[in-house]
Amino acid sequence: MKITCLLGLYLIISLTILAQSPCPLNGISTDPNNPVPANSGFKTNTFNWMDEVFHPYNDQDYTSRGWITNFFYYSNTFYSSFIQGVASDFYPKDGWELIKRDFGLLSDESINVETREGPYFILYNKYSGKLRVIGTFPGIGTQQAILVTLRLIPPEEKVGKKPSAILGLYGNNAQTLDQKTAVTTVVSPASCPGMDIAFFMADFQMAYDACTCQFESGLNIYFSTLETADLKLYGRGLGTEDPINIFTEDASINSLDATRSFLTSVYAIPANGIDQIEAGHLIYKDINSLTNDYKSKSSSADFLALDFFGSVLTMG
Repeated sequence: MKITCLLGLYLIISLTILAQSPCPLNGISTDPNNPVPANSGFKTNTFNWMDEVFHPYNDQDYTSRGWITNFFYYSNTFYSSFIQGVASDFYPKDGWELIKRDFGLLSDESINVETREGPYFILYNKYSGKLRVIGTFPGIGTQQAILVTLRLIPPEEKVGKKPSAILGLYGNNAQTLDQKTAVTTVVSPASCPGMDIAFFMADFQMAYDACTCQFESGLNIYFSTLETADLKLYGRGLGTEDPINIFTEDASINSLDATRSFLTSVYAIPANGIDQIEAGHLIYKDINSLTNDYKSKSSSADFLALDFFGSVLTMG
């Protein structure tokens, strides 16, 4: 697999704002039309992620454009189900809040002297627990995908930060809150938009962790391009070592395997200290054997349906 690093963003996102009830309600809202608190400097959100166009600042590749079309308004077949213009699912009344954005301005609207690779913004839905990362970067080209990585900031890297269970749904099983955090990094692929002026999007399903009401956790977010990938699939199965069907035109060879049914995936259930053998999968030698077996265990009222089922299978 060939992965090219595109951008590493050190985003310290306070997960306290991600927490839901029973955290104490603080009344904070990032609704640009009704922000809470209001008129409080950098604590008041003035960025409207529902605007049709954005104005990037202090970015050598985007500032010269003067404006860039919002993801939710720029037609793109990769994200057609999300791009619905004013009918898009992005309104505060539906639970969406702004977590972070960077279009070249600081939170007090002053110019950020540190030039960014490209603009991005991050939304969170407080009802569904979905974190949505939207960004666009120059020079992407025709990659297969953009990989968006979320990584919990460990305490040894940032004093005061602690792991949380917000990524707990990404393990083999959903992790309970009384267990030590096991999943600290997750990756979500985003379809490459194919052009520099179009946004890409990646979603992450956040879990609930009430402990974030008591301490601060944080995330790093990284972007990288995926040029090529080798996919290896592994599987596991149980079966018979004997060939099931051997058909030959040579009449002198007795094709016994064609007349057998095979029992596979047999397992045992302990009962009173003795393993009771239970059947797993039965592979019938032909369709008639299957329907006849079910007839022996069914009432005569079902025979017609079983015969019809058998004839359908026989015809393929």
